[in-house]
Amino acid sequence: MLSDAKEVDSDVNEDAGREKLLDASLERFVHNVKVQVRRKGDMTNVPDDSVFAAAETAGQPDRDAGT
Repeated sequence: MLSDAKEVDSDVNEDAGREKLLDASLERFVHNVKVQVRRKGDMTNVPDDSVFAAAETAGQPDRDAGT
């Protein structure tokens, strides 16, 4: 989360509402990137014993999730 103390934008005093919107937008962007990186990691996390066994179980519902 960005704080006002770390603001490095030179026009911080021009439009506080716009600055807040830009900060919120940046925080959402960073959050979305982190989510996508985690999802990519989850998709490529294959057990070392057998890639083929992982592919067979990929389409099955997760038993731990209760589905």
